[in-house]
Amino acid sequence: MLEHRGRTLTAATLDELVGRAAAVLSARGCERGDRVALVLEKGLPFVVLHLACLRAGFVSTPCNPAATAGELAHITSDAAPRLLLRDADAAELLAAPSTGTAPSGAPRDDELAALLYTSGTTGRPKGVPLTHGALAANVAALHVLWEWSPRDVLLHALPLFHVHGLVVALHGALHAGASTLLLDGFDAAAVAAALAERHATLFMGVPTMYHRLAQLPRAGPAPERRAADGAVEGGPAVPDALPGMRLFVCGSAPLRADTAAAFCARWGHEILQRYGMTEALMITSQPLHGDRRPPSVGRALPGVELAVVDRVTRAPLPAGGIGELLVRGPSVFAGYWRSAADAASPLDADGWLATGDLGSLDADGFLVLAGRARELIICGGFNVYPKEVERALDGHPDVAESAVFGLPDDDLGEIVAAAVVPAPARTPDVAALLAHCHAQLAPTKCPRVLVLLDALPRNGMGKVQKQLLAARPEFARDRGPAPRGSVARAAAPSGGAPREPPFEMPHRETPRG
Repeated sequence: MLEHRGRTLTAATLDELVGRAAAVLSARGCERGDRVALVLEKGLPFVVLHLACLRAGFVSTPCNPAATAGELAHITSDAAPRLLLRDADAAELLAAPSTGTAPSGAPRDDELAALLYTSGTTGRPKGVPLTHGALAANVAALHVLWEWSPRDVLLHALPLFHVHGLVVALHGALHAGASTLLLDGFDAAAVAAALAERHATLFMGVPTMYHRLAQLPRAGPAPERRAADGAVEGGPAVPDALPGMRLFVCGSAPLRADTAAAFCARWGHEILQRYGMTEALMITSQPLHGDRRPPSVGRALPGVELAVVDRVTRAPLPAGGIGELLVRGPSVFAGYWRSAADAASPLDADGWLATGDLGSLDADGFLVLAGRARELIICGGFNVYPKEVERALDGHPDVAESAVFGLPDDDLGEIVAAAVVPAPARTPDVAALLAHCHAQLAPTKCPRVLVLLDALPRNGMGKVQKQLLAARPEFARDRGPAPRGSVARAAAPSGGAPREPPFEMPHRETPRG
């Protein structure tokens, strides 16, 4: 069962609509291997057309419906879709009589199923081709690990143009025959109420969602909201507990330990963490039962291999050594879309993908992430891992969150810089923050420049964009040998911290300008 805005599709009805849509797409000129760009708001038409592409052998190419004209132009130029469908086009297409015939025969495992575009935090988004075999292998592994069943009810509050919401959540539920309740976006009070009222058993989110859920008061109305006409609207009642829930999953960005603890204290549920990337789908998962060993993100999925190597020599590192993470397995892609002629393959001769992530594996194979390889700071010849410094800063009661990165320095090569967001109603004492760091970290790892901000810049899935921080005037000033503890106070990052949560998607009738 699939539900959105009060409309429900049974499995039989969905199957019929998907077959009909596949035939209509074929009649519109789509052939096997053709890309179909879905520039659609979250809803049942998106799901039907996406599944129709997969069934017929067309390549589903989801696009963010809030993308700018320039962003969309890049993707469509790169993907060269046979069709580009917006909401009005989708409505017309789904209402059209079925005069065509969908291609016969199920797609092979090695045929392309979807072309997903990366978030583009360091440049223009790249197309990631994913095969039917990769999608099937990943979903099947998670089905076993997370014990999906037809009795499950998934409350879906993620975007559908991203691998988290599309593959992990939606495909997982469809594979299991579970029920899915699609929400347009995320509102903490509304989500909590729906989890209780609809007897949901699963929820998947990003850290910001869990932070906001953890802050909800017990037993009472949600904060007042104003409607478009200015009238005050009462929010849904916030439940005290969620007894029907069996699994909360977090991904797409690192989950802070204090957020996990606050959520567990409020709702009585632990959050399961997993790790993945568009190029390899889900790579690791904490176990559903037993010790999850935080801050680890679990062990490799069945059929997936992990290795940690020295970034320079590429030699394998022993247990506990921090290096670049390599992954190999059936869900790893073969290379970026249309990049063979102008870029080296991201896979080595043995099929290992260099993820660009730093981490360590313990003796039992549990992975602890240490940040991105390109974010590694080399200060005076010493390696500094930003995640280690962020954990120290985030452990201070006056800090809501932090982002640590390197800045060029004439003397040390790089110095450690930190952007810190104060905790609510707290005014951090910078000297105390620095003393806190020096009590836990070696001097080389402690921030030399610390800037207080109202918010951190994030992309559409909640990941902090450190390159935007490093470009701010407070950090980009000309510097010689850096004094310890340089401090500035600044407002929210320009263009970085959206007024609305990045995962709250506009309704179809909402103009985007």
